Amino acid sequence: GGGVTVRGEELLLDNSVILTLTGSIAAGGDGLLEVNQGTGQLILQNDSVISAETEGQGAGGSVTLQAGDIQLLSNSGIGTETRSEGDAGILTLAGQTLRLEDGFLLGNTFGKGNGGQISIDVTDQIDLFGFSEISANADDFFNPGGGIGDAGSVTIATTGQLNIRDISQIGASTFGDAGAGGTVSVQADEVLIAGPGARIASLVDFGSPSQGGTIDLNLRTLRLIEGGKIETSTLDPFFFGTTGSAGNIVVRNAELVEIIGETSTTGLFAQVGDNVTGPAGITGFGGTISVNTDRLRLSGSDGTISSSTVDLGTGGNIDITARQIQVQNGAQIQSATLGLAPGGQITVRSGTLEIQGTGATASFAPSALVTSTLGDQPAGDITVTTGRLAVEAGGRLSASSDGAGAGGSVRVTAIDRVVVSGRGPSSASGLFAEGRGTGPGGTIEVRSPLLLLDQGQIVAETFSDDGGNLQLRIPQLILLDNQALISASAGRGSGLGRGGNIDIETGFLVAIPGSDSDIVANAFLGQGGNIQISALGILQIEPRSAIASNGTNDIDASSAFGQDGTVTISQPDIDPSRGLDAAAPEFVDASQLVAQGCQERAAPTSGRLAITGRGGIALAPSTVPSAGTLFTDLGSTEIASVEPSLSGTNPIQSQPSQPQPVEAQGWVVNDQGEAVLVAQASRGEPAPGWGPSASCASHL
Repeated sequence: GGGVTVRGEELLLDNSVILTLTGSIAAGGDGLLEVNQGTGQLILQNDSVISAETEGQGAGGSVTLQAGDIQLLSNSGIGTETRSEGDAGILTLAGQTLRLEDGFLLGNTFGKGNGGQISIDVTDQIDLFGFSEISANADDFFNPGGGIGDAGSVTIATTGQLNIRDISQIGASTFGDAGAGGTVSVQADEVLIAGPGARIASLVDFGSPSQGGTIDLNLRTLRLIEGGKIETSTLDPFFFGTTGSAGNIVVRNAELVEIIGETSTTGLFAQVGDNVTGPAGITGFGGTISVNTDRLRLSGSDGTISSSTVDLGTGGNIDITARQIQVQNGAQIQSATLGLAPGGQITVRSGTLEIQGTGATASFAPSALVTSTLGDQPAGDITVTTGRLAVEAGGRLSASSDGAGAGGSVRVTAIDRVVVSGRGPSSASGLFAEGRGTGPGGTIEVRSPLLLLDQGQIVAETFSDDGGNLQLRIPQLILLDNQALISASAGRGSGLGRGGNIDIETGFLVAIPGSDSDIVANAFLGQGGNIQISALGILQIEPRSAIASNGTNDIDASSAFGQDGTVTISQPDIDPSRGLDAAAPEFVDASQLVAQGCQERAAPTSGRLAITGRGGIALAPSTVPSAGTLFTDLGSTEIASVEPSLSGTNPIQSQPSQPQPVEAQGWVVNDQGEAVLVAQASRGEPAPGWGPSASCASHL
């Protein structure tokens, strides 16, 4: 095919067509539209089309468009599609701004050839409004069952903002008897997707057996609002028996990812089927969703990140790395399965993770991380590594089973603490790996310095099978309050099953008095479970029968009609008073503290205080140490002589006193061996081992 080249200051197409078409084995022609050397304005309106299509074996042509301001309006657009064996062509667009309002850029394939390649490089801003589309889909609409090629690719780069609103979309999907989904790559500063039909998609739909494509976003800010979606799901709304697996979603290097879904389903989806169409024989696997951002915020009962499946397919994987994660007001992250396959995997690495439920009066499901299953396969796994985990107001981490399958696993490692508190409309906040159907409970492991349960629960209970396993490694403190519950009980419904296992290692296990908080591994007909607690101290909770609302804090592994389980409590054999000498039980006689029998003598003109070291300390003030108990002096402190004075006055002069005659009451022997009369006789005896005899004539 021949080529078309258009150059001008401005270009306006109004109900007009520029076409290069091939219907043979030859390649299609190329189109070049250059407006004012890439700085002018290009407008297509009122059903105007620029196309380089192929309806034969040859590849479609290419279209290159360079302009400053590009506007595609009122059902106008540019295409490089194929309807036969040839591949669709290449569409390259460069400019400062791009606006589609009921406009299109298409590189689709409706034949055996593959979809085209669309490359957009716009510096400032890209807007899609109304029913606008940028797509490189693979579709068998014109050739049902004809064996359609793979979808193409869409690559968008802008240093500004990409806005997708209303029912506009960017896609590389596969429909019907077509090949694999394509790739959508976006590099932008900000991406906003808002509206019940606005989306970036690489879907598998209408009976396709193929694999979904990949959506790769490298951006600073991503906001999905009230119906905005990014999805690589496998869908089957008309029950064509779609068997393909969902594709993958990757979000890189973001500062903020915000998903707000208060009234319409909003979020990231790599699902197989959906909750609306339900099971329809879809056998594909859920896709993988990977998010790397500084902050992730999900809010609203329709705000979701999901790689769930509705029938035979295994749930996909969700991997999130962020400094701060908030899941609130009913939003959920889920890799559940509603059918007969295992749940998927959710892995979270964060500085803080907050699961804030709905509160006790809300009418919708609480905020949660969920890998549950309805079938006979086990639920999936949830792994959280964080600095601080807070699960509040009915929030949940749940790997429970509602069918014959076993509960999954919930593993939490928190560097600072784990706080579980409050209630939602149907249950308390908590970590759950329950068997709510006929299957056994799962496993819950928590590792953190502090675990605080205020009305919160850690539960691996079952309805009619064996209870699950709980392992808590909390070096500092476990605090229970306000009907807190740690449970691996069994047989809540049918009475069957043995109680599970609870293994706790902590510094201190403390329950608030009268808070009706329990640790239980009970059974009804089966054998009670095993509870093993190792702690430095256990306060206000003890082994005894746990009865609901009895106001006591209990540890219980009993069985109502079967054999009781075991409760083993290990505390170190430490006596805090070991190694201490007992103080003398007698009160001190103050009269024994006054020296007796000292000779009266003339008062000196000044006194003196000398510190000579600490020496031995007696067990009681009324006793003295023996020579063997004296301590070695560690040193002495010299105190400088201070002459007392009053500010503004003359120093007080010491006046010599004249001794007054006193009648002798006794006598003592001085240092020279002379007998000296004294005014008062001594009534005390020196203690043995005190040292040389004291003399009142001796210096102090």
